[in-house]
Amino acid sequence: MRIVKALLYRLAIPFRLRVSHSLARRSEAEAVILALQDESGQYGYGEGTPRHYVTGETLEGCLGAAEELGRQIVSRGRIETFGELLTVLRRLGEQSLFAEHPSAFCAGEIACLDLWGRLTGTPLAALFDPSCSTAPVTYSAVLPQVTADVYEQLLELTARHTMEYVKIKVGTNDDLARIKRARERLGATVDIRLDANGAFDVAGALVLLHGAARHRISAIEQPVPKDDIEGLREVAQGDGALVIADESMCTRQDAERLIASDACGGFSVRLAKCGGFVKSREIIQLAASHGIAVQIGCHVGETAILSAAGRHLAALCPGYRYLEGALSRFVLEEDISTTAVEFGAGGRAPFLPGPGLGIDIDPERFARHAIPVASLH
Repeated sequence: MRIVKALLYRLAIPFRLRVSHSLARRSEAEAVILALQDESGQYGYGEGTPRHYVTGETLEGCLGAAEELGRQIVSRGRIETFGELLTVLRRLGEQSLFAEHPSAFCAGEIACLDLWGRLTGTPLAALFDPSCSTAPVTYSAVLPQVTADVYEQLLELTARHTMEYVKIKVGTNDDLARIKRARERLGATVDIRLDANGAFDVAGALVLLHGAARHRISAIEQPVPKDDIEGLREVAQGDGALVIADESMCTRQDAERLIASDACGGFSVRLAKCGGFVKSREIIQLAASHGIAVQIGCHVGETAILSAAGRHLAALCPGYRYLEGALSRFVLEEDISTTAVEFGAGGRAPFLPGPGLGIDIDPERFARHAIPVASLH
């Protein structure tokens, strides 16, 4: 494989519904797309979703890092084997610029993996393990902070899809009422967990969990601010619900620190915040070796590119506790893929058997929402 061109885009797709949590409000997708072309004319696509409140990245900084990454990838010349590709990517990922901009590196790495898979006719997950799981996966529904009437509509949609797993964003004055209503509408068997995005101090988190216990809550994600590791540990030791670190866990070093501190029982691994596919897989393997539960998460507004990559990650790491993503039809006005990636009844979605990511980009939809930033030859 010899990559001869890198095209960098900023992507903006309006949401069907403005969504909120304690750290942000969003009304459109905000992503960085890197498209890599090899000498035969084949393209591979990657996506990054910078979130300043998670990793410190800005969109502008991410675009700058992605441009430099594209430049270095094009200058690498021919790559003969998949092992050589992984070595090249690992060395690139060790550079401080790309370590500091994990979403930019995620976009470039996934584009390389997608392109290699397309050229070899191999699904992305099977590049790493030909015997990877091809079983259907089960996604969670996510209920954001919205008005009461919209919340009722989302509960109805969730119930109609007979979802098995539901996550509720918390951090408002009516948290307990919203949790109670979800349990009433969704029934006794649905697994309901919470996501605070660091909205509470330790006392506030424990008060919420005590009040929510009667509604059989399975887990709470990031109950305290990301830098409060001791507070995370106190919440984990003070209540029966599983505590999942999200904003506190972006790198392998973060994961090792949390394990050493016995600060939580779960990690939320997201491709963009963790620096791509390989680094995310390594964190999941580390978690498994220490008995830490894993949620394969997503950023709101991800397109089919990251949704597909997340599904391939799930195929390689089938021991995860929760899976998020594949929300494009529910969140975006339109996605950029002709291949449907959203989940169906029960949150179920099939393995993507096509080469690379297993999706095809619709050029007209892409052109409507992609703003060209750089063309590197």
